[in-house]
Amino acid sequence: MPLVDLSRVAAALPTYTLGAELGSGGHGLVLAGHHQGLGRDVAIKILPATADPDLPTTFATEARLLAGLDHPHIVRIYDYVERDGLCLLIMELLAGGTLARRRRTLSAEDACAVGLAIAEALECAHARSVLHRDIKPDNVLFSGNGLLKVTDFSIAKIFDATTVATNTIVGTPRYMAPEQLGGGRLSPATDLYALGIILYEMLAGAPPFGPDLSLLALIRQKADRPTPPPAGVPEPVAATLMRALERDPALRHPSARAFALDLARAAALAYGPRWTSRCEIGLHVADDVREAARYPAGAGGASGLASNRAAAAPPGQSTPPGRPTPPRPPAGPPASGRLPAPVAAPVGIGRDINRQVARDLDVGRQAGRGEEIGRQADWDADVTARRVLEPVPAAPPPAVMDGTRRRRRRRRIVAVAAAVPVVASVVAVLLTSQPPRPATIITVAGTGVAGFSGDNGPATAADLSKPDDPLVDNTGAVYFTDTGNNRIRRIGADGIITTVAGTGTYGFSGDNGPAAQAHFATPTDVARDRAGNLYIADTDNNRIRRINVVGTVTTVAGTGTPGYSGDGGPATAAQLAKPTSVLVDADGTLYIADTGNHRIRRIGTNDVITTVAGSGTSGYSGDGGPATAAQLARPGGLAADTAGNLYIADNANNRIRRVSSDGVIITVAGSGTSGYSGDGGPATAAQLANPGSVAVTDDGRVYIADTDNNRVRRVDADGVITTVAGSDEAGYSGDGGPATAARLCEPNGLGLDTTERLLYITDNCNDRIRRVMATG
Repeated sequence: MPLVDLSRVAAALPTYTLGAELGSGGHGLVLAGHHQGLGRDVAIKILPATADPDLPTTFATEARLLAGLDHPHIVRIYDYVERDGLCLLIMELLAGGTLARRRRTLSAEDACAVGLAIAEALECAHARSVLHRDIKPDNVLFSGNGLLKVTDFSIAKIFDATTVATNTIVGTPRYMAPEQLGGGRLSPATDLYALGIILYEMLAGAPPFGPDLSLLALIRQKADRPTPPPAGVPEPVAATLMRALERDPALRHPSARAFALDLARAAALAYGPRWTSRCEIGLHVADDVREAARYPAGAGGASGLASNRAAAAPPGQSTPPGRPTPPRPPAGPPASGRLPAPVAAPVGIGRDINRQVARDLDVGRQAGRGEEIGRQADWDADVTARRVLEPVPAAPPPAVMDGTRRRRRRRRIVAVAAAVPVVASVVAVLLTSQPPRPATIITVAGTGVAGFSGDNGPATAADLSKPDDPLVDNTGAVYFTDTGNNRIRRIGADGIITTVAGTGTYGFSGDNGPAAQAHFATPTDVARDRAGNLYIADTDNNRIRRINVVGTVTTVAGTGTPGYSGDGGPATAAQLAKPTSVLVDADGTLYIADTGNHRIRRIGTNDVITTVAGSGTSGYSGDGGPATAAQLARPGGLAADTAGNLYIADNANNRIRRVSSDGVIITVAGSGTSGYSGDGGPATAAQLANPGSVAVTDDGRVYIADTDNNRVRRVDADGVITTVAGSDEAGYSGDGGPATAARLCEPNGLGLDTTERLLYITDNCNDRIRRVMATG
């Protein structure tokens, strides 16, 4: 574009500091900028000069429309400024580079995740009658924390309810649809064709048409010849691409959402269930798309949920058009009943509680059913009251929800308080060495409908979204990451649920301020130290954050930029990559599953970070040798035993591994082959499937969230593995009956209350927390 007088730009934007040039082309010049008042880094697009007197009005109209495209996978537009003949768009600064630069390093699963993210962005734009018209790798960027964003809507067109005719052929010919190259009528299918070309190139490693063709030859090939099938691409995925690349727009997918559903199902067939959990690409997709990615079409995984979960709906709707609202379970009292206390337990972060708080430890009763949910009378019968000696984080007011996904792990938790836990995740099992008693399962939080609701009411009447990794504190309260809602929530010993941190908005903000006003991005784990501070694995922000006892949030590890660096220095200057689990041991040492780096890292009490396991190369090796030389593959959940051994859910290796206190690594469960087998035999010969969490009791029993097998399993001290919850089919059933006959759906987090002999399970895609307990 013609040279721009930057002094004119500076005069038009007096509250901004101009920075370096970020890029230029036929659609404008882009500069870095900084808003002095807000302290916000931005990108400033200067639109090309033109003699067209209608240009400012046209761009102002479209800028207002584009500013309304509020979606995590679309670049955010902050402002439009028109002055002295300049048209300026102030946008979100994206510092993570382009898809063009990163695409050759992405796996096939990541390529499909890119397709889902772009399709979701297009669905948002098309729903507001906006065509992009120039979808290509250079217009797909990544934020500093790695989130994909579709950019450069500067040539976008507003279309009516049918199609739009083009007066000028604009776009990039390599990615343009035949009707766009021919000056025909455009529709949402035009953008889908470009997306199909991007995915074809990423998956097949070459474009469908020769890269050296002249423009005229390219137009003829696209118009007259069928697209050749992509070489080396699994048939279900190839079929999805070929449909998107049909020459006739009417034969392509009817919408971007339809394309996303088709691609999600095809990838599940090609790459296996839960393929998105193995991706580096963070996704913000509709619930029906996420569900389609979980299991191949027709598999039992999704079908078992229909009676208890809402069908996926567009943003802003609780159910899809034309479908009835699913019935909710009755909003009764919490499953574990109230525990009367002579003195009210502390409920606020920072409240002075250096006093005794007596609690009545009578066995609780499940509301309306009269079933015992506490420990048996012969358990700890001599204990009648205990002290609450540590502060309990408070619950801020509720906020607005923002969807997402994830899953992960757990650690050893010793709760030294007395209340019968009321909430949380899952499954109460006998943790003693007594002869096993029948274990029953109940739901303690969640209605089964994905969403956000219910704060300050019974946890069983609250909506959750992809809960993960429960933590039981010394009062019997349960903390968990409400991952899809970008919040941390707490279930008190009275069964009441509240929000502790997060507004529900996906992003990063709020450090050094109230946790209730901070933004998180896919938080996947929470831990607690002896002082009562909470630690959050803020996964998509590539940070570990801490909430102190007065409710202030800070970052304690990670710069926010994904990568690997910083060992031997301050943890806040180190780079992390998608940390998914965090553990605090008895000495206050912090351990992090640096999942994207295939490492486990440690932060000492001096705040210096080091690596304690993993070479950084994804794979499996190293048993019997130094843990730092071993290969891990997307490690997740962490736990520690009383001897100082560290347990790792080596997720993609389908193993549980242990690092001894002297740094030697071994496998304690899993053969490395994904599947389900081995109960009643040695744990190291058993098959696991994508284990997401691990927990360890004081007597050395290891509990495993065998996520893709929809089970929870246990390895006893003699090394023998058994199933303690879940059956052979994904779904939701079994409350009040034997835990081994119940259906779970991708249980991904475990939390132990060893004092009460209870195990909590985050029943992830059922959007519930369940608990197993003894009824003997």
